[in-house]
Amino acid sequence: MLQIVQQKCHILLILALEAIWTEMCKTGKPLITLLKASGSEEFPNDFQKIYHTHIYCLQGNTRFIFNDRPFECKQGDFIFWLADNAVSGLSFSKNFKATILFVDKQLLSDNFPNLNTATDAIIHHRVNPILHPDKINKERILKNFQSLYSKSLEANNRFYDEILKLQMQLFILEMW
Repeated sequence: MLQIVQQKCHILLILALEAIWTEMCKTGKPLITLLKASGSEEFPNDFQKIYHTHIYCLQGNTRFIFNDRPFECKQGDFIFWLADNAVSGLSFSKNFKATILFVDKQLLSDNFPNLNTATDAIIHHRVNPILHPDKINKERILKNFQSLYSKSLEANNRFYDEILKLQMQLFILEMW
């Protein structure tokens, strides 16, 4: 009996990993990308369609148009853009440097811990996509970027799908 249960669990795990792999193959992009950037040339193609974008500005500034309103992000600011939102007029200062986390839109959207968190994030984002975190929250942001990215690289873990979903939920809770 135990052997049958183990076989069924193994089959379910394979199916879950295949679903993640299939999703990744659809876009040809990883589910999560973490990078250090000095401008948009490092951004993945079509990032606005595929990813929710999280930017922590380490140095310099960036300007952009969002919902027909101009914004400027400066050193120490945090930007959050939902996928499929029109961001235009993106420009960077010569000394711009940032840590950027791109999260597959379906992965994030499917893993909101609750409806209130999702609603709060969407409403806040539409009004103002820039936050001004203090030093403690800066460290929390960068730690969460790294934790989520690190878990996304552990694809050979037999509980990869479950771990990534739970880490995504923790990320959302920590960030809001």
